[in-house]
Amino acid sequence: MTVFVVKEDGQYKLLDTLDKPNAIALEMVGRIDTGDLKGAKALLDWLREDQHLEGGDDPLGGPVFPRFWTKGEAADARKMKLAAAAIMVSTKPTVAQGVAILEAGLKDAAGDRERTNIEIALAQGYSLQDNFAGLLDDSSALLKEEPESKQAFLYNIEALMGLSRFDDALAQADARLKLLDNDSDAYSAKMEIEANRGDFAAAHAWGEKLLALGQENAETLNGLAWDALFTGKVTDDDIAMAVKATQLQKDAPDNLITAVPVYGVAAGNSLVFLGEVLTDGPETLFHFNAPAGVHKVVIDPNQTILTSPK
Repeated sequence: MTVFVVKEDGQYKLLDTLDKPNAIALEMVGRIDTGDLKGAKALLDWLREDQHLEGGDDPLGGPVFPRFWTKGEAADARKMKLAAAAIMVSTKPTVAQGVAILEAGLKDAAGDRERTNIEIALAQGYSLQDNFAGLLDDSSALLKEEPESKQAFLYNIEALMGLSRFDDALAQADARLKLLDNDSDAYSAKMEIEANRGDFAAAHAWGEKLLALGQENAETLNGLAWDALFTGKVTDDDIAMAVKATQLQKDAPDNLITAVPVYGVAAGNSLVFLGEVLTDGPETLFHFNAPAGVHKVVIDPNQTILTSPK
């Protein structure tokens, strides 16, 4: 873990860690406002040593802060404050202050590159604030600039769902599929959109489409299992997917044996514990004797194995 320490009044004090360096950003702004540009620049350079430009094929992807600062740049109050704001929008305690700085900076952006970088940072901030109207405007502008950007697309879908514009969100996913044939991100979005508006059967169908495309990962399998539970029609395949989703989770050992709780639903939707199934693979046969009145089987209703969908 990287820790940042500053010296004040002859004493060394812990400022922040690299994980969520919002306190560092506040310190930067404080130094800039008091005219200590050299001190603010030192903090920016230290932080930039450990954060790098990423994103792969997506020109708008990757960490936001490195877009605003390069180690060794000349001290410039406006540019450094924007860089600090790009850090602030990543945490709730500082997001409002960061968004305000970025919105002001967008009005007099120094060229297209800076405008795009500010829009990316604002999208992160609006998302954290659940400001779906602002996120929709911002992500729509980003999509016009980079139509194939996964990050801009996902922000746009998030905004439309947040505004309950589910049909528009599906249309946006369809537009991406016309642009990028069989794009897995578009199908994943369709799965999430349908689940968010309560059509779990449709969500399940899009999840099966993802599996047909070879997108068998923990998130997809977990979503399929939950969609099946919400439809009330759980098949053996759905149970197998629930188990495999657990096994595919990060850091799960290859020899993981999982105890999956199984319940029955009785009158009044009350749950009756039937037992546990020890699973060590994608398929496990089981048999329970259910008491009278049980009309449905439910897998892990208390989410001890499955993770809850967003």
